[in-house]
Amino acid sequence: MARRLLGSTGLAAVLALASGCSLIASITLSSDWVSGSSTSIAGSSEGLSRSSFGSDAGAAVAYLADVRVLAEDAAAGGRTGGELSRELTRVAARHGIADWESEPDTLRAVGEGLRRAGVARDDLPAWGEGLGIADAEAARARLLEGWETAGL
Repeated sequence: MARRLLGSTGLAAVLALASGCSLIASITLSSDWVSGSSTSIAGSSEGLSRSSFGSDAGAAVAYLADVRVLAEDAAAGGRTGGELSRELTRVAARHGIADWESEPDTLRAVGEGLRRAGVARDDLPAWGEGLGIADAEAARARLLEGWETAGL
């Protein structure tokens, strides 16, 4: 009877609570939040993981996190786009990426890092030019996309 009224998840929670385990509800709520966050992270690194990391999405997430921190530190430290470009080359190589310029998610992550450092939207074109990307218009668009995403 209880199973029909509660369903298997509800019954498991009731049994866990009855046995003195009060964490199950908290874990369920936390896992829902983490699940939503991981969907967002997976979506942002999906293209990158397919092109550079095969099926290793965790490696793609780690790379993008390093790029965000690098861009934030570069902007906060007063470095130029050219200096950031050289540092991106080193970070990408550490992650097994030979051509970070061709990875759209790299520039999105740079834009997020720049936003976190307090770089104004009007200053993004200068950063894009400083990075020396051949397709400057596409680079600015990706930087802006990341910058806007970081403000959410």
